[in-house]
Amino acid sequence: MPRALALFVTLVLLSVATPAWAQKTRPVQIGSVPEGADVYLGNKEGEPLGTTPLETELAPGEYTVIFELGGHVPRFETLIVDAIKDKKKARIPVTMKISLVPAVSTLKVIGEAPANSRVLVDGKDRGKLPLTVEVEPGAHEVRVIVPGRVPFEQWIELEGGQEHEVTVSLDALAPVEPPRPTAPKGPRGAVAVARLGADVSWRRFRYDNPGDEMFTAPFDANGRVMGRFEAELAPWRLKPKVWRLWPLTVIVGLGFSPQDTAARGSESANFNHRLFEAGLRYRLKLDSRFGLGFDVGWTRLLYSFAGDLAYALPDVDYNVVRLGVRGEGTFGILRPWVGIENRLVAGGGDLDSRFKSGDADGFGLNLGVLARLVDDKLEFGLGYDLVRFGWAFEPVDTNPMYVASGASDTFHSIRFWVGGAY
Repeated sequence: MPRALALFVTLVLLSVATPAWAQKTRPVQIGSVPEGADVYLGNKEGEPLGTTPLETELAPGEYTVIFELGGHVPRFETLIVDAIKDKKKARIPVTMKISLVPAVSTLKVIGEAPANSRVLVDGKDRGKLPLTVEVEPGAHEVRVIVPGRVPFEQWIELEGGQEHEVTVSLDALAPVEPPRPTAPKGPRGAVAVARLGADVSWRRFRYDNPGDEMFTAPFDANGRVMGRFEAELAPWRLKPKVWRLWPLTVIVGLGFSPQDTAARGSESANFNHRLFEAGLRYRLKLDSRFGLGFDVGWTRLLYSFAGDLAYALPDVDYNVVRLGVRGEGTFGILRPWVGIENRLVAGGGDLDSRFKSGDADGFGLNLGVLARLVDDKLEFGLGYDLVRFGWAFEPVDTNPMYVASGASDTFHSIRFWVGGAY
C-alpha cells in the first residue's frame, strides 16, 4: 500500500475512533435588584438553588426561575440555556437579572372634607384626612365618612410599589336630608272611650299594736257597691301630623257609693265612699300581640264618717300620686292586662291628725280583661283591683286615747263595666 494512502486511512480511523467534544453544562449568573432573593427552579417544593447574586451550572434547556424576597412580589421568569458546540463560547456565562417589585403600595387620600371626617380603607377606619397609608397591591375600596353627608366611595386598583392619590371634594359629600317620619300603619285608635259600671269593694282596716279598743278598733266594710264612670281621651289622634302622640291618652274617673251607716251599741256614724282619678297612660307596642302601658296620675280616695261614732272610725282622705306599669295583650276580641303601681301618699286626711305624726305609703295591683266588639266600638270588661296603704304613727303624749304604732288599710274591688268608643 502506498505510504500516502496508508496515512489517509489512519487519519480516518482515528477520527471515527475518537469521540467529538460533548457539552454538559454552562455557567449561569442570576441576579436581582434588590439582592438576597431566594431562587427556585421549576417549583418551590425543594430547597432554593441559592440566593442572588447566584452563580451556578445548568445543562442546556429551558427553565422556570422563581424569585422570592420578603416584602416583594414573587416573580416567575423563563431562562433558556442554549447548547453551544464551541467549547470556548460555551464557557461564557448565561446571565439573568431582574428587578423585584415591593409588595406594598402607597395610598394618599386628600381633599376638602371637614375635620371630623373619617377615612375607611376596605371597611377599616384608617384615620382623618389627609391620609397616607401603605396597602397591598390589588383592588381597594376607599370611603370617606362625614356626619350629615353622603359618604364618598371609590374603588381603586393598585400595582405593587405604585403610589396612588385620591382627592375628595365637598361636591362629592352632599348633605343628607334627615329622614321624615311617617305616620304609623294601621288604625289610629279611638279618640274617646267612655265606660260606665259598678265596683263591688271590701275594706279591711287594722291598727298595729293598738291601745284602747274604743278609739283604735278595727273596721270592715264588705260588699260595698260603687257606681263608676271612666273616660279615656286622645283628641290628638284626629291630627296625623302629631302621630307621635297617638299612644298617649288622658284618663279621668269618678266613683260614688250610696251612704251607709256603721253602728256600735247606741252609737252610729254615716259613711261615704268617693273616688276621683286623673292621669296619663302611654302605650308602647312591642309586637302585634303584646305591649306595655306606663301610667302616671293622681287619685283621691275618700272614706269619711259623720256621727257620734266618727271619733273611733278610720276617717281617711287619701291624695295619692300613682306611678305604674302594666302588660297588655291582644288576642282576637280579648284585651287582657296585669299591672302594678307605686302609690305615693301626699296626704291621708283626719287619721294622721289623731297622732303626733302619721306617714303612709301604698301600692296597687290590677288585672282584668275586656272584649271589644262591633269594629272595636263596643266593649265589655271585668277587672280586679287591690290597693293597700301602710301607716306608721307616733302617738300624742297628751292624748292617750289614740295609741298605735301603725296601721294597714286594704281595699279589694271587683269591677264590671260596659263602654263605647269613638
